[in-house]
Amino acid sequence: QVREILAHAPRKQSIRMTISLDGLEKTHDFIRERKGAFNNAVASIRKLKALSLEDQRLIVNAQVTFVQFNKKEFYKLYDFVKNDLEVKLSFNWYRDGRAFGVDGNLIFSPDNREDPIHSDVKLPDMADCEELFEFFEEERWYDRRFRLINKYTLEILKKFRAPFACAAPKLNMVMFADGGVSFCELVKPFANLRDFDFNLKAVVESEIMKQMTKSVKNCSCIH
Repeated sequence: QVREILAHAPRKQSIRMTISLDGLEKTHDFIRERKGAFNNAVASIRKLKALSLEDQRLIVNAQVTFVQFNKKEFYKLYDFVKNDLEVKLSFNWYRDGRAFGVDGNLIFSPDNREDPIHSDVKLPDMADCEELFEFFEEERWYDRRFRLINKYTLEILKKFRAPFACAAPKLNMVMFADGGVSFCELVKPFANLRDFDFNLKAVVESEIMKQMTKSVKNCSCIH
């Protein structure tokens, strides 16, 4: 299927394939609740890496979400991906659904799961987050965009506010299954497409849209 995508893609169009790894084999399989999931993911990375050597438009990397549960083996995973799989390992900060600087009634409540599997699926403490940030700052093969995302994410987590206004109202729209419309997955729907004859432009130009844009201008999150 990847070969078919490459065959139909423009000659100058790069295509990025990202495979998630939640940790080394035991950790990954536990989080995914499927034995053999890690080995399947690794096999996919190896195949894609080999294909990328044939077609340089294909960019392959692995990605991990940094959480309390996998922080102890993060650096071992990093070494494995870099030296054995020979691809980049990017990471996501765990998004716990919190938002700062906005009326709590406008956003969904964070999901506080307490079952055994997910009890440690949360952000590590700030010291660990800062250590990870410094680690990636020293790894020079990461691009400026990746570095800026990490910089601002860490700043928001420390100060509970972003150094810029929320851009979601200008750049983003989310539509829920029931027709609800919002700026992002954290903000509750403020309108419904059914009430606007399924005309998204009418929603964008509505008075409620203008009011909500003002209401979330100081909202900060790491989503």
